[in-house]
Amino acid sequence: MGKRGSVKKRPGGRVDRDNEEFLTQTEPFYKNPVYLVLSAIVLLGFILRFFDLGKESLWLDEASTYYSTNATSIGDVLTAAYNDRSPPLHFIVLWGVRLLGSNEFWLRFPSACAGVVTIIVIFFLAREIANEKIGLISALLLAVSPFHIYYSQEARFYAFAVLFVTVAYYAFFKACKSRQWYDWTLFGVACAAAFYSHFYTSFAIITLFIGYFIIRIKEFDFSKWSGKIGSINAIIPNDFKLYVSGGTVAFILVIPIIGSFLHQNQYFLTSTFNWGLNIWSVPFATFSDFSFLNDIVAIFFIILMIAGLWLTWRLNKYTAVALGIFLFIPMIISMYMSFRIPFNVRYHIYLITIFLVIVGIGIGRLVEFLNKNKGVYVALVLIILLSIMPLSAYYSNLHKEDWRGFTANLQKITQPGDIIVPVPGYMVQPLQYYYSNQSDKTFIKYIGSNEAGFKSLENETGSVYFVVTWDIQAADPSGYSLQYLTDHAQQQSASVPGIYLLKKVR
Repeated sequence: MGKRGSVKKRPGGRVDRDNEEFLTQTEPFYKNPVYLVLSAIVLLGFILRFFDLGKESLWLDEASTYYSTNATSIGDVLTAAYNDRSPPLHFIVLWGVRLLGSNEFWLRFPSACAGVVTIIVIFFLAREIANEKIGLISALLLAVSPFHIYYSQEARFYAFAVLFVTVAYYAFFKACKSRQWYDWTLFGVACAAAFYSHFYTSFAIITLFIGYFIIRIKEFDFSKWSGKIGSINAIIPNDFKLYVSGGTVAFILVIPIIGSFLHQNQYFLTSTFNWGLNIWSVPFATFSDFSFLNDIVAIFFIILMIAGLWLTWRLNKYTAVALGIFLFIPMIISMYMSFRIPFNVRYHIYLITIFLVIVGIGIGRLVEFLNKNKGVYVALVLIILLSIMPLSAYYSNLHKEDWRGFTANLQKITQPGDIIVPVPGYMVQPLQYYYSNQSDKTFIKYIGSNEAGFKSLENETGSVYFVVTWDIQAADPSGYSLQYLTDHAQQQSASVPGIYLLKKVR
């Protein structure tokens, strides 16, 4: 931190007399109120993400992660990630963590850790863009976000994507200030790590590389071009080569997984889907999920976002334009993608930190009008009060299918020799994580979602049970499977919300 009343430089070279920092840098950590408050926020975020971490059952995607990391070598893990059409970083980390255990807690442990670390990183990101007070507000907004908590408690790669995109944002703004090679190198490594976490982060990475030209636009002086190669240094910013070097580092690091990226694209572009968000519902659904999963709060946060961009524009229009591009260009791309593939808000969860930073700027700048020094504490208290009801609702409800409870019911109702048919077939992954047909002396049979598949069950001697989830409509858009089960099966008492046990009627 600088001294009280110090002058701070912002990205793009503009000087701004920002709020006074709380205390000087010479103060030890335990006496610095900024870092004491940040520590309390991080502790709160830690508690919220690790509380009941292993309580809920694994759902389909998490079970897929379990089987993808159930390998004896890194090579097998990489192959499993490719077959899953996913980047490998989360799988590799989880493969190592599984040495400690493979229950629900340990499978979600890396995501929870990534979620906690992101709270720290968003503070430094907001500090680079604005100041430490807004850093605290942004960190608390993320710490109590039910949407971020949910994906910090899921055994998938979304929390990793948020973390490394946030590091990339931070490194970008830090490098634009410092113009140092190590910051641009961190930027390149963070961009690569984000791509290794989730392929859709490429949209954020693209906007970051565009952002450099926005931040540095006044430093490109083509009037100094003499037509000679040697004069090129006179027309470009003095850190342009470092920026290119950071991009080169990112490009070299991602080369090994380009094939997997293309494999995923081919799958989505050649498949037919009947689910996903409508193009016009993408923006508001995103803002609603980012805003404590509440439409009313979303409207309030959107107003604060607009205020944050406007207030940033008043201080530095280039930073404001860059922030707008970072948030809205990936959103527009997502809207276009919803035409071609099934889209869910979780696919661009990596935008949550830049959104909350902009909202935090809106909150922080406004409370400064109330009280320059103490307004931040009022904002923090209000955020906590605002989060109580959403968090209460989050922890009092189940969010994942209860496969643990379902299989316990299944064991009570089946007899040796019975046939268990998961519909669709890939639902066998969460089923078999909890259910052992060997100990239950039943048989699991896979059938196609067509007439031939269901007719293959006609000659079975034991009772036939179908394990069915809503995915039946996504897996069989023709509707044949659903119609067959409606006509030839009856629901059993072993069903739980979202998972249905049906018995074939002979």
